[in-house]
Amino acid sequence: MEKFNFISDDAFRNVLVRDYGELHTAIERNAWKSAIVLAGSIVEAVLTDHLIEIDDGKDPKNSPLNMTLGQLLDVCKKAKVISSRTANLAEVLKDYRNLIHPGKEIRSKDTPNAEIANVASSLLEIILTEVSQRRERSKGFTANQFISKIELDTAAAAVAAHLINRMAAKEVEKLLDHLIIENFFRLSDPIEPIEAPDFFKLTAKRDALAKAYRIILDHAPEQKKISVLEKVPNIIQEYSEDYVRDYLENFFLCKNLSYYNEKDKFFIIDYILEMLNNDISDRTIECCGELFSHIPSKQIRSFIDCFMKSLNKEVRPTHARLERFLIDEGDKLEPDEKVLFIKRINDWRSHWDQKGQSINANLAKDVAFYLEIPF
Repeated sequence: MEKFNFISDDAFRNVLVRDYGELHTAIERNAWKSAIVLAGSIVEAVLTDHLIEIDDGKDPKNSPLNMTLGQLLDVCKKAKVISSRTANLAEVLKDYRNLIHPGKEIRSKDTPNAEIANVASSLLEIILTEVSQRRERSKGFTANQFISKIELDTAAAAVAAHLINRMAAKEVEKLLDHLIIENFFRLSDPIEPIEAPDFFKLTAKRDALAKAYRIILDHAPEQKKISVLEKVPNIIQEYSEDYVRDYLENFFLCKNLSYYNEKDKFFIIDYILEMLNNDISDRTIECCGELFSHIPSKQIRSFIDCFMKSLNKEVRPTHARLERFLIDEGDKLEPDEKVLFIKRINDWRSHWDQKGQSINANLAKDVAFYLEIPF
């Protein structure tokens, strides 16, 4: 639930989401006492968590864990976590604990009713908004807030590097370790059938998450980048073909093959070669950037064949994207390998000419021309 995305601890956030759901169930069923107690306990938990995070144990004598809700509201008002108006309105919640004990409820003469329950619920919404905004201003996004931002504003993926600069390191690590990938695949498998407009929206969100992931990985500390990339051979080995293809096309870049030992590197390269034999899209090509710089000379022919054959397949890259890719890859090769690369391109040019497929032949011709190899 996005409402609690500013809470960084997953287990704690899940408990709050559960209690929030129970609060609204209580209101629907006219269980006013339960609603007030739940609203008060959520407010107390959220304020305590925020104060612990910003205090970081600096003052154990005045730990938020030992404060009453009234004290928490006062401290948060002084720290401008919540507004004075909100703190004053929240007086209605200050003694919510009295309702837990029948004896105290009778002595206090605080009778739970619909008006108080609805006020308590509304105050909770206000406090959640104010704490969330304060947390974002002071600490940047949590990992879950980052995910929500990208899904609500796909253009924000382009500035992922700036967004993570304001985030705590542990929150950025969560994005790389599991959160972005989990949410990507959640969007990949909607529970209900979806109409075309919604499908395109989902695709845009998936693309934005993948783009953000690659940017964050590029900016990650070297040791973190290594620990993330180490997972790839296991993913190839343990997951289904569809999952692995989706993962590689969206989260892996062949330029990172330099981080692997020889065994793992060629394991990944051989898998990619087999993947290319099936289908190649523009997304596949993005994954394969700098691939030819890592493959042995004897495999240049096989990989070029995969890309050229893809031109006649149902799922294929656009001509412009493939042409740009082949030119970029050929330019990065050593002279001897470049000769092999262009020779195979020219073989395919002749093949396409013989087949009367002028569009494909012209692509091969243009690639060779830009690589400055005479025909």
